[in-house]
Amino acid sequence: LPIPPNLEVLDISSTHVKGYLNSASNNDTICIFPDNHLQSLDISYINQEEDVLNYVTGLKELKVINMEGNDYHLPKSSKSWFSDMKMLQRVNFASNVLHILSKDVFLQNEMISYLNLSNVGLNIIESDALNHLLNLTILDISNNNLEEHSFELDFSKTNLQYLHLQRNHFSSLSPSIRHKLE
Repeated sequence: LPIPPNLEVLDISSTHVKGYLNSASNNDTICIFPDNHLQSLDISYINQEEDVLNYVTGLKELKVINMEGNDYHLPKSSKSWFSDMKMLQRVNFASNVLHILSKDVFLQNEMISYLNLSNVGLNIIESDALNHLLNLTILDISNNNLEEHSFELDFSKTNLQYLHLQRNHFSSLSPSIRHKLE
């Protein structure tokens, strides 16, 4: 199924399709071309076995991506996942697998205002992993394995308004979080 070149929103959530970023066209294949105008992509709960990042490579105009509920083991590499998607504003990776958030993962995505990393088994957030996201207003890192010593976030330069930390392993909050709450 080729994607129309002027399509801005694509929701294939809860389907069982295969996805490739090439021009091959099979009946069960979604072809997403790098030169399209897609701004919003929902690939949540698609039960996909191949690398989910194949869906999004080259989507330069993408602003919203929802990849929730696929149990993907996201790469630990320090390479930015979406380095060519500088317009990205809303990212939902909830209910996938990501144990360590590297400082370079969202390095090229400074426009992100909403980031959901809940229920991904997160143990560590590297220092400076999120501090450059100056537009970040909502951060959900709930339902993970974070402890007070497993991350240090500096929110002094962000516009953070909502921080979801519930169901982690905190006995106290870091000074930067406590300062934001005061």
